[in-house]
Amino acid sequence: MTMVTPTTSVWLVAAYALVLLGIGWGFDAMAKRVSRHAARWRTGKFVYRPDHDAWVCPQDQWLWPTSFDPSTG
Repeated sequence: MTMVTPTTSVWLVAAYALVLLGIGWGFDAMAKRVSRHAARWRTGKFVYRPDHDAWVCPQDQWLWPTSFDPSTG
């Protein structure tokens, strides 16, 4: 049995599929980077403390909700 070499169109379709795969991988990598960047930008270096329902800023100051009442707490 002899082996028949693929035609040019088969090679072009395979190359096109690989290019599309590479472009998809590139978009995925960019989306992950943008997502991480947006998450850092959104909160900065502030840290949310759910046990106190408050945020702590980089200078270690507590930021309480506007409806916080320390006398009830």
